[in-house]
Amino acid sequence: MEMWGHGSYHYSNMSSTESQANTDWINLLSTNIKFIVSASNHSSANDTLSGNTTEGLLDALQEDPLDVIIVNWLFILFSAVVLVIGLLGNCLVWFAVWRNPRMRSATNIFLVNLAVADFLVILICLPPTVAEDITGVWYLGQEMCKIVKCLQKISVLVSVLTLTAIALERWLAICQPLMFRHTMVRAKRAVAIVWAISLVSAVPDAISQDTHLKDGHVVCEPSWSQLSSTIQLWIMFVLFYLVPLVIMTVTYVKVALCLWRSGFTSDNDEASANVPRAQILLRRKKAKMLIVVVALFAVCYLPVYVQFLLSYAELMDYFPWQVVRPLFMFSHWLCYFNSAINPAIYNFMSSHFRREFRIACHICCRSQATHSTIYEAAAYTYPAPSPISTRRTKVNLKGSPVSIKNVNIQHILISPDVNLGYTGRGVTLNHKSKAVMSIL
Repeated sequence: MEMWGHGSYHYSNMSSTESQANTDWINLLSTNIKFIVSASNHSSANDTLSGNTTEGLLDALQEDPLDVIIVNWLFILFSAVVLVIGLLGNCLVWFAVWRNPRMRSATNIFLVNLAVADFLVILICLPPTVAEDITGVWYLGQEMCKIVKCLQKISVLVSVLTLTAIALERWLAICQPLMFRHTMVRAKRAVAIVWAISLVSAVPDAISQDTHLKDGHVVCEPSWSQLSSTIQLWIMFVLFYLVPLVIMTVTYVKVALCLWRSGFTSDNDEASANVPRAQILLRRKKAKMLIVVVALFAVCYLPVYVQFLLSYAELMDYFPWQVVRPLFMFSHWLCYFNSAINPAIYNFMSSHFRREFRIACHICCRSQATHSTIYEAAAYTYPAPSPISTRRTKVNLKGSPVSIKNVNIQHILISPDVNLGYTGRGVTLNHKSKAVMSIL
């Protein structure tokens, strides 16, 4: 399946010799240059196109050129915003889990895997898709055609399978705690299985994707017949969209019921008594965050699937090109928006991720000497809320390691302008420079 294709809204199986393809590449480049100049000068489309141009492209050229320019630049602008936010945000997810060992839970390992897939989508797939959607032409050659389209499919499958794995992990951990013990080893195995399934599923795309001439334009599409492409699309839609969405919906409904009932269970219930109230609240917050992630995935990927299903059924021909083209580009942009929005969801709905994101921003804004100080102190201090005593002690660190255990630490002053503001137990500091610690 070509997740983000261009050209007309159905595939055709066209063949040409290599010599014809090389000649047509030159003619195509000349035609596109003439078309761009013509559009900017508001000249007639008939002066720039040959007789073999498709009816859909003629309709596009007959639009007011100003409308085309506005749509193109808006698409470029919003895609650039997604590119910057997505790359930085997903890197912050990696940093948060890498920097703090206490955040390396099974769920967060899945979220890191999701961030890797989103990062690949935005970095490798977004720029070629923008160029292809605007020009209707594939300029990157046959090798990049196979690589980009294959990576598009792999990253999408990794995303949906990772979200499904997270849903199952949450259901087993919350609703079936006695029969399942989630560990890091199992989480890593699940991640490996997700990537293996995605790679195997993308093999047909790596074989079938090819560059060929279609209506006078070089496009990157599968070399299969339209019927084969339609069957493959329906298989992908059912197996990797509908089925995972049903699984995630059912599991999160069960998780929500378990968490809701846990708040009203009597003290005689042994399973409920072993789960602290704070942990139940934390699980509820995490479940809400994951439900939002799944809902956005479903909403953002539905338009592109609908668009492809309609195009294969040749129903898009009944809509005017002036309406179809912006919707076509918007459906592609939504897929990339989904890859960029997840870190923002973590920031708003997870206090742990929000704290780590702030530390990352703080480190980036400080000088090199300051960030090393913050990192050395904060890397070993991840607080668990506890009552604060009224005892105050000052300790001067002068080159020798100091270990402080079983105390409540509210503030650690490593330098006059750095205040980490952590509270926790069993904190061990090993800092060679002079520092003052205030223990409350």
